[in-house]
Amino acid sequence: MSYKLEYDHKSFILNGRREFLHAASIHYFRFPQEEWQEVLWKAKLAGVNCIDTYFAWNVHEPTPGAWDFTANRNCGAYLDLCAELGLHVIARPGPFICAEWDFGGLPDWIADQGEMEYRSADPRFLHYADAYFDQVIPMISSRQSTQGGSVILVQVENEYAHLKSDEDGREYMEYLRDGLIRRGIEVPLISCEGGVEGAIEGANFWSGADVHYWKLRKKQPDTPKIVTEFWTGWFDKWGGARADHKTPAMLEARMMEAIRAGFTGITHYMFCGGTNFGDEGGRTVGGDDVFMVTSYDYDAPLSEYLGFTPKYGVVKRIGGFIQTTADFLLESEECEADVRVNGKATVRMRRHGGTSMYFVEQHGNERGDVYFTDEAGSTYMATVNPGQIVPVTVNLPILSGWKLSYNSFFGGFHTIDGTPTLIVFSDSGQRSWLRVEAPGDLSVNAPASAQVNNMEQKRLAEMDLCHFDHPQNIDLSSGTQSLHIIVLSTSVMDRTWWDLNGDPTLYIGADGFEPVKEGAGIWYRPGQDSVLVRWGGSNGTKSDHGFKQGGTRHILKQETVHPELPKWGLWEVMQESPYPSAHGGHGTGALVTDAPSGIRGRGSVWYTARVHSPESCSTTMILPHTQDPVRIYMDGQEAGLLKSSFGGAMTVPLKSGDNEISLLSQHMGRFNFSYYLGEPKGVHGPVYWDGKKEDFRYGWSTADGRAVHLDQVNRDLADGEILRKSFRKDGYDGFRLVGSLSERMSVNGRNIDMGLYRNWYRIVSLDLTPYLIDGDNVIEMAYTSSPVARLDLLGYRNDRCIEEWEQRPVTVPAVNRAWTPAGNADVSGPAWYRSRFAKPVIPEGLLVKLKLRLTGLSKGSFWVNGQPMGRYWAIGPQEYYKVPLAVLCEENEILLFDEEGRSPHQISWDWEDMCQVLVLHNRYAETALGRNHPK
Repeated sequence: MSYKLEYDHKSFILNGRREFLHAASIHYFRFPQEEWQEVLWKAKLAGVNCIDTYFAWNVHEPTPGAWDFTANRNCGAYLDLCAELGLHVIARPGPFICAEWDFGGLPDWIADQGEMEYRSADPRFLHYADAYFDQVIPMISSRQSTQGGSVILVQVENEYAHLKSDEDGREYMEYLRDGLIRRGIEVPLISCEGGVEGAIEGANFWSGADVHYWKLRKKQPDTPKIVTEFWTGWFDKWGGARADHKTPAMLEARMMEAIRAGFTGITHYMFCGGTNFGDEGGRTVGGDDVFMVTSYDYDAPLSEYLGFTPKYGVVKRIGGFIQTTADFLLESEECEADVRVNGKATVRMRRHGGTSMYFVEQHGNERGDVYFTDEAGSTYMATVNPGQIVPVTVNLPILSGWKLSYNSFFGGFHTIDGTPTLIVFSDSGQRSWLRVEAPGDLSVNAPASAQVNNMEQKRLAEMDLCHFDHPQNIDLSSGTQSLHIIVLSTSVMDRTWWDLNGDPTLYIGADGFEPVKEGAGIWYRPGQDSVLVRWGGSNGTKSDHGFKQGGTRHILKQETVHPELPKWGLWEVMQESPYPSAHGGHGTGALVTDAPSGIRGRGSVWYTARVHSPESCSTTMILPHTQDPVRIYMDGQEAGLLKSSFGGAMTVPLKSGDNEISLLSQHMGRFNFSYYLGEPKGVHGPVYWDGKKEDFRYGWSTADGRAVHLDQVNRDLADGEILRKSFRKDGYDGFRLVGSLSERMSVNGRNIDMGLYRNWYRIVSLDLTPYLIDGDNVIEMAYTSSPVARLDLLGYRNDRCIEEWEQRPVTVPAVNRAWTPAGNADVSGPAWYRSRFAKPVIPEGLLVKLKLRLTGLSKGSFWVNGQPMGRYWAIGPQEYYKVPLAVLCEENEILLFDEEGRSPHQISWDWEDMCQVLVLHNRYAETALGRNHPK
């Protein structure tokens, strides 16, 4: 069946009916294919009706002209599965995708194809982008909704306004737009953070919904307003703190802000982040070491292991609210709320016809009852937590001739066994107010806890409700119409599920469910016995599940289930050390160059050379061009780890005579963003000894002589105020200034063209050498912010340049390598380790995920059965690493490369997101979707 998608300034219109796009960002390439159905199904359970996915060019063309659409790269199968599950798709094929993904999705080999400007109308770049589009776009176009498929929107490029203005990028964006249309795209086109004529522009943000809404409305008054990326969490970087600063309460408030502003499409980026398997994690701006960890958990509603988080409950609850009120939200307009409010609260209003929705926001420091009186003199109350936004809905059409008013959240509205059923919820122990008005005399059957008032007006019933963890049921009828209302607490709402496959059913008291061929697989976590209540599923009759009897109850019994974790076999270490020699070494394929030449492809690389010193001393080694951490060895002994990129320095010992210098650098991901795209990796360019490093944050001054230190907070400095500092060459030939600089810089009165650098990048390497003079050199810089994490002045002498380097990649050991049992002690220097383990036996009816804790290791990578699992680094914040069960065989091998040779004897397995399954039979036909377990 094909779908016609249209739109106006209010919303998208699907086959003549307005639809709120409640979308989840889930990238197929960050999950094994075997997990796709589970993650998509869990998105649907949250009330999501659309899946948003990037298409990663580098995943599909790992080498020039070699295309791969198998396994978790089978994007066509992913789109088909979305269609099978009844989920729309927003397709975002790039060619640039950002996504904290290596090179923003561009293939790394393109950096070796000669000079070109990425993300531009440069014909050299478009030549390769066209070849990519020729492969991927037909897969998308053949699955458009106009042809019975799942794709309803296709995005042009991605966040281009962060690189260039619409005008400056017009030629490139129009080329991509026309290329999509030429290859058969006929559904509406969208863009985000940067537009092109003929595409609906969306906004990417977390807060400030009003500002973004009105910006879009001014730019495109005739299109629907959509949040193309609503940032539910954030990414983690190596050496940083866990990015879990966006709390569930904040997520709820920000979602309500977007709804209040008038957005009729919200995409949760991310809904489930998945994993940066192998070397696919990228890096981004904001400092010199913002490298992505292997996990892309993103603190999202679904965890990396597909487990429900508290944020999932928020999305599901608001999803139920959107579903219940969508007809109103999609037609309403914000209007001035002529209300009088008590306390520290504000009230805003949307209206359509005779229905009003007030958004009550609490600005006080504690939960309180907020009262407000509207222009007609009617007074309403809402109980609101600090920072929360609670809807008060007045006269919402619910059935023909029926109107409903309520001062908290709706949790969904569907017909079960022929009876329209509505969920209302609020926090446990709190009260809410409900008013129902019917066209005729109204009959109410409610528990004693629901105080029914105002029944002297026979068409009207007002109820004072108290929300308990035990579900309460209210039945109302008027003439031939009836309405069933279920009153829940917020916590119970989180364990309540609408099953809309076939005969609608409601489950209360479960941790989720999935359709299986035998029936419905109810998920529940091992713990205390609990009660599951099932409403409906009786093919239109009430005999088995009468509402007044409270539904059908099932006891979810606690069972002691302890599946055995994998056990390690003998740990072995490769006999031959990976450490190279400057003259020949143990391996073949060494590249001899005048200076290090970066990293081709991925992985780690050794760079080795010799330095002759006339005496024993300490010297400052200058590496002006580094883009990844570098481990430095002197004569086989580690001197230290240089974590700084964009150039750095380290003091190392030299002995009298020849000294062997070896550098080990691991590709930690290319920039996923900014004009730095395609930067050389590892160590590249000349390396010097006998240099100098100065912390250049100190000793600046203003025009009026005030001293400024950029490692401190400087509240008295104005944005853009000019700071000045001077230095002398002191016999050094070249200088680079590395760190957080300004867009406005000058040296000795000469302005420096900073190109596309932006202050918020917070990292740049500036070659000062062409601007310097003998004597005092004056640097001037416009102040932006402080404290600054890094600002280093690196000086070097050309006659101290280290020449004649050997360069070798670190390769996975060949099968004929010799191995020996590894003791419990660490190995001196880098080492390869391996061990074997059997596939764990998982009891039937148990759903689990497997994770690995790499305790005791330093920094490196690991593989399971030859498949790259990812990078690891002891500095955190990542502690556990996902190992999908899908990659396991009956007998398995793990391989580790540890840069410091740390012993693997402390690493251990653990389970994640364990839950049991209860099968309720005879709910689905044999053709139902779902896995075949449990029997």
